Amino acid sequence: MRIEEFLASDFSSEFRARFGLAPDDRFLVLRRGDSLIMKRLEKPTKSTFSSLLDRVHKAVEEAPESIGPETVQREIEACRREANRG
Repeated sequence: MRIEEFLASDFSSEFRARFGLAPDDRFLVLRRGDSLIMKRLEKPTKSTFSSLLDRVHKAVEEAPESIGPETVQREIEACRREANRG
């Protein structure tokens, strides 16, 4: 079944109902080998988001070096290498 057919099918609505998904819910689809993993994306509460921002601000203040485009590019490449190994 093609993804377009699945999304338009009655099975899709049964699937959403079974897992408590609303039509406007957003989710992330991850591929692991020949399997797909679906993770619902939930909007963080204001306090959770505020706490996350506080942690990010603290980490930036404590960073031992300035973070520039080169540092970001190195980290992206390192993450991609690690992801390709797994």
